[in-house]
Amino acid sequence: MAVKFADGVVRDVLPVGTRVRHREHPSLTGKIVDYEMCQGKVFSTLPYKVYWDQDDDAFKLLGWFFIYPDPDKLEVIPK
Repeated sequence: MAVKFADGVVRDVLPVGTRVRHREHPSLTGKIVDYEMCQGKVFSTLPYKVYWDQDDDAFKLLGWFFIYPDPDKLEVIPK
């Protein structure tokens, strides 16, 4: 699904429920549980809210903002 982001760029987003892995920290896996919006119906530049399977590790590796990863650093885990 193509949507407009806060930076004005139109991009595709992954569906809620998609299982993902962090590209830089492949031991981190999780699921997209929601979208982050700003300015009404405009997607944030950090569009995904991810619940990581390894909460403590995600916090240690990604910092206090770990639940909103850079979308370019996520990859879909094939079913």
